[in-house]
Amino acid sequence: MQNNITYIPESWTHANSYIIHGEKDYLIDPSIPFDPEIAKNLNGIIATHFHYDHISQVEKWRKETGLDFSMPETDIPLLTDTEANCSQMFGDPTTYPAADHYYNDLEIIELEEGLKLTIYHTPGHSPGCSCLLVDMKEDADFKPIALISGDTLFSNSIGRMDLKGGSESAMKKSLLRLIDIMRGLPQDLTVLPGHGSPFRIQDAFRMNPYIIQLT
Repeated sequence: MQNNITYIPESWTHANSYIIHGEKDYLIDPSIPFDPEIAKNLNGIIATHFHYDHISQVEKWRKETGLDFSMPETDIPLLTDTEANCSQMFGDPTTYPAADHYYNDLEIIELEEGLKLTIYHTPGHSPGCSCLLVDMKEDADFKPIALISGDTLFSNSIGRMDLKGGSESAMKKSLLRLIDIMRGLPQDLTVLPGHGSPFRIQDAFRMNPYIIQLT
């Protein structure tokens, strides 16, 4: 694991969350309980997609920190659809107010000087499900330090497609695109999934049956 990213493993109440560390910190997938220690240096809250197990605590984080929340634009309908955002499935039907920022495919989010995210829209699990490439400046150049894959790609599987808003055809297109993206990245780059353990890009090509089938 990169020293610049903290991995908070999933539990029965939340998916994996990650904290990207620069001069300030950035929380990816705010489903963990509010933590004042984490909040001290926090400067942004971002979701890979808008499913309950990834965003259930977002309003608590927003209220306590006053920080902006960013999510995929194509997941906007999930804000008020308790079936599509999976809160109903988790026994806590919940609707949410608008986010502060909606990101789109290939958008570059400048977290701060020397730290940025590149958005890759990879629908299939949800309409807005996205992967986030984390780049950090080293000397004069930006270099990738991790690929956050949300619920698109896991170490030996992919995100389920049978939920409202899921699509097998969209997932196949997303995986084919993600394969091309990963081929252009360092093969030892760490991939940080929404569920399960982190892995390397080369591991996906060697061991993930869904990736192997498409290559």
